[in-house]
Amino acid sequence: MRPLSLTLDFRAAPESSWRPVTLVLFIAALVIAGTAAFFKARQDTELKLLTARQTSQISTSASTRTRPLTSPDTERQLKRANAVLDALLLPWDDVFLMVEGAGSKGLGLLAITPDPQTHTLRIAGVATSVQDVLDFTKRLAAQPLFSEVHLTSYETVSRDGRSLIEFTIGAQWQRS
Repeated sequence: MRPLSLTLDFRAAPESSWRPVTLVLFIAALVIAGTAAFFKARQDTELKLLTARQTSQISTSASTRTRPLTSPDTERQLKRANAVLDALLLPWDDVFLMVEGAGSKGLGLLAITPDPQTHTLRIAGVATSVQDVLDFTKRLAAQPLFSEVHLTSYETVSRDGRSLIEFTIGAQWQRS
C-alpha cells in the first residue's frame, strides 16, 4: 500500500474582488433599514399626536357647545308650533260632549280655555243662580274625562236689570 502524500501550498490565495462590494452593500442596507425605522417611528408618533388632538377636540366640543344648533327665532317658532299642536291634540269632541252633558237650562258658557301643558281647562260662564253653578260643577266632576273640578271664582253682576252669576271653573282632563 502506498502512503498518502500531502501537498501544501504556502502561497496566499488571491483576494476576491467581491468582498469590498459586499461590505459596501451591507453597510448601505443597514443605513437604509435604520432610516426606514426612524421615519416609521416618527410617522407613528405623529399619528398618535394627531389622534390625541382630535379626541380632545371632539370631547371638548361635545361637552362645551358654544353656539346653539338653532337660532332663537327658529326656537320661538318651534315652541309656537308645538303649542298649536298641543292645543289641537286636546280631545275636543269628548270635552264638548262632557261639558254639554253637564249643562243645565239656567246656565250659559262663555269660554272654554285649555292649557295643554298642564292638561287643565278654564271654563267661564254665566248662570241665573249660585245653585246652578254648584250643580254644574258637581256634574262636571262626575264626568269620566275630568278630575279636580273646582269653582275658582264667581261674581254677581247686573245685566239688563237682571242679577246674574259670572263664574270660572277649573278642571283637569285625563291624559289618554
